Amino acid sequence: MIIVFIIIFLIFNLLFSSIFPLSTYALSLALFGLLHVTQELHYIKKRFFLNYQLSLIKIIILLLLSIILIRFIHINHIFYLYKQTFYLIELSIVWLMIAMVYFTFKNIRSSLILSLILCILGYGIYNYPLILMVIFSIFHNFTPIFFLMEYKKNSYERLNQHQQREFNWIYYASLFSFILMPLLIIFIQPLRFFPDLSREAFLLNIGHIDQHLSVFTLKHWWGAKPYDLGVSIFSAVVFCQVMHYTLVIHILPRCQGWLEEQNDEMQVSTIQGFFKENIPFIAISMLSFYLFYLSFYQARQYYSLIASFHAWIELPLLLSTFLVYQYPQNQQDKIK
Repeated sequence: MIIVFIIIFLIFNLLFSSIFPLSTYALSLALFGLLHVTQELHYIKKRFFLNYQLSLIKIIILLLLSIILIRFIHINHIFYLYKQTFYLIELSIVWLMIAMVYFTFKNIRSSLILSLILCILGYGIYNYPLILMVIFSIFHNFTPIFFLMEYKKNSYERLNQHQQREFNWIYYASLFSFILMPLLIIFIQPLRFFPDLSREAFLLNIGHIDQHLSVFTLKHWWGAKPYDLGVSIFSAVVFCQVMHYTLVIHILPRCQGWLEEQNDEMQVSTIQGFFKENIPFIAISMLSFYLFYLSFYQARQYYSLIASFHAWIELPLLLSTFLVYQYPQNQQDKIK
């Protein structure tokens, strides 16, 4: 069953992201953007927070709140900031937050790798803040792959045989989708065959696709024709965005549920039970869509406040996980 679902989903995602990139971007953001943020933060809290000192978590959250404050000031024009200056300040705070990873391990090799990362990142922040922000906005859509890698590294052996087989399908299908599918979209450029379908979005009045390319692309990639490189990259990233939402909302909670041995409790056998279990998620999606329907641009600006919190917090957590971070051996070392 999982194989059939994966194949059908990938085909539909590929078609809609390639032929209707603006509609797919806008509708998926409006319906699932806020929901995926809440689900991702919940997963991060359950999966990572217990493995860090409380004081370190407090410092990281304080830095994240300062980013939200700066974004709020910028959005509401409380005082004027050039776009490049705004990005420079935000990325500098992110640099400090990543530097906090030093306190999660006592390994010389890991410290040297982190130092190199911070040097490269610092050079990029100082010289190319606009480019770096675009790169991070693209990179964030790939973070579920790293969550799956962390899960495979630390929890795969705890699954039973059936769960391992299902996880393998999810894991390798996700790797295939995030690596090969975007490249396929970029090189084939499907919009050459459907040039008029990418122009405007369904249901939401958000203007022309050229007004949104800067979310995932740089201006010198743009062109007069709808199948230029800029639109192709935008379509490829939209494909990854839909994959991101699907993994965060559906797949990661499922995998975490295996570990919590709640499979029997999580099975919902009646229509009444289904709505009772999912009504909060449906309500969040409907509320989010309504706000985006009223004013897409304003809703996206305020959504970015919450989104920045969940996007930036992942960087230090994932870095510390993959730079040979050793989990505490007993419950007393964890946060109470």
